[in-house]
Amino acid sequence: MKFMKKNLLKSIFLILVCIIGLLAIYVLTTHNAIGLLNNKMLALRNDNGSIFMKYFLLCTSAFFCITIFCYYIFIQKNIRLKIKNEKKAVIVLIVLGLIVRIILALLVHGYPDDIICFKVWATSVAKNLPGFYISPQAADYPPLYLYLLFIIGKLGSLGITGRYFVLLLKLPAIIADMITAYIIYRLARRRISVEISMLLVVFFVFNPAILTNSSLWGQVDSLFALFIVAGMYFMIEEKLELASVMLAFSVLMKPQGIIFLPVLFFELVRRKKLKNFFKSAGIALVVALLVVMPFNANRNILWIVELYKKTVAEYPYATMNAYNLFYLFKANYVDNSLSFLFLNYHTWGMIFIVLTTLFSWYIYVKGNNAKFGFLCALIQISGVYTLSVGMHDRYLFPAVILAILSYIYLKDRRLLVLAIGFSFTVYLNTHVVLFKSLGGNINPLTDYRIGMVVSFINVLLLIYLIIVSISNLISDKAS
Repeated sequence: MKFMKKNLLKSIFLILVCIIGLLAIYVLTTHNAIGLLNNKMLALRNDNGSIFMKYFLLCTSAFFCITIFCYYIFIQKNIRLKIKNEKKAVIVLIVLGLIVRIILALLVHGYPDDIICFKVWATSVAKNLPGFYISPQAADYPPLYLYLLFIIGKLGSLGITGRYFVLLLKLPAIIADMITAYIIYRLARRRISVEISMLLVVFFVFNPAILTNSSLWGQVDSLFALFIVAGMYFMIEEKLELASVMLAFSVLMKPQGIIFLPVLFFELVRRKKLKNFFKSAGIALVVALLVVMPFNANRNILWIVELYKKTVAEYPYATMNAYNLFYLFKANYVDNSLSFLFLNYHTWGMIFIVLTTLFSWYIYVKGNNAKFGFLCALIQISGVYTLSVGMHDRYLFPAVILAILSYIYLKDRRLLVLAIGFSFTVYLNTHVVLFKSLGGNINPLTDYRIGMVVSFINVLLLIYLIIVSISNLISDKAS
């Protein structure tokens, strides 16, 4: 009987692999398939978005139901499975995840504003990299991502990408997803069972929040998050030089990388060696100069500071479709200079950033161990996103990955609950915004209710994270 069940499961798995593989080949090689997909996309933009919501939300609902079931079976009940060749299984999962992402990337063009910008920037930077930031097509992104767009733009200029140019734009984030999945597996296998390690890989690879960002939307938050993950990992492994490089990359990728710099600062303070501060600062400065200088075009190097200031100034709102505390107070796209209670929104945001950083520092100091690095990074992003101003809909994205890695290092099941919770809220936030951008119609009242409910859940998740963090301090001291 067991033999029959085992063979049945293998057969089902192989059939699924074949179906996904054949669909991928069909999508990638058939010109008519692209036309069919484009027509399908037009259909998704009409009929009040019912087709899009029906299929994508159905798959997402199934994912979260299966996730909760697996959590109960493998985490709560501690059921074990025999996996003969786990490395092959991980490779298969990652390859399947890659195929699924490529299919989704071809099915949905992406968030229109971002894709248009990336196309224009790629073409412009490929023509004139040094003068890019003084051209009319200049980006508000820091320089690091522009190197990837330079390569993509060069490939596009050769005419070898054709209709797959958008897929090429999405590819860096997709590859970053796969690398992150492998990192999760490697770190998990050192510390927890094979069953849970595999479960975490599956959870990440097929997570709708991750898929939506990289494959459907076409953003590069996955690559940004990979630098954060690498930075925290090297810090825990006592490789501060590499940690400094990775975190410098994160800031040179997106300005919100600054949110995570305090965690490295906590570790430097914990080590109580002044030379470590100078070494980390020196390395970060050298990395920044190496990345920035090719774009200098004989200007004062301080132009990069002005770029960051300009980028931040472009978003003078309490919140921008980010489901957080200020969204709960109906401040979506409200000028952050306006009064809220007895202060303005911006001042409240700065106060909450300071409080968030002080709390994560308290956790790190009392924990007195670099293994709290991922947890403190999670506190930083969830606290700043939920409580501060100028937040975009996608900014909470790294919380999903950081919650998974925090669980791996601290082995607290409640961190998996947080990973599931953040996956749910990040997915809904990005899905609603992307859906509307593609022409989908959502009843304004329904849209408002979704935003309010998800915002409330994010606030609850932050409170739960604070409780879990303090609890881990107590249990760590007791052990």
